[in-house]
Amino acid sequence: MVKAILDMIPELPYFRELLIAFFTGAAETWARFISEFAPGGLIDEATIEEKDLAWMPATNDVNEGALGQFRVMIHRQPQLTLLGHNAIAMYFCNDTEAFMKERFTEKEDHQFLHKLARESTGEEKKRKKEIVDF
Repeated sequence: MVKAILDMIPELPYFRELLIAFFTGAAETWARFISEFAPGGLIDEATIEEKDLAWMPATNDVNEGALGQFRVMIHRQPQLTLLGHNAIAMYFCNDTEAFMKERFTEKEDHQFLHKLARESTGEEKKRKKEIVDF
């Protein structure tokens, strides 16, 4: 790609000015980004626990978004169904744990939920078989 651009430079009369403008603007932005790493900056002063809490992937990789999350989950748990994946995603997205701690106070609540889960798993297995048999 670099060679192709270098070959095209004679046909791009404002290439040099454009490149200088790009790097000038980038230098201003880079100064803002790296200030967090300077001695006494936010990252420099953060504890190990704070750094662990703030961790995130360094790049926008193929595992971003709902489809990427599904791909990673299926790779880790090949037996997982789409229904199961969606239930797990909704559990974490909707803060279901807090809701359950507040509302699921009786043993019967949990038993009912387990019954629904077993039934839905059975229905999904039937659907998978119908698709395979098709």
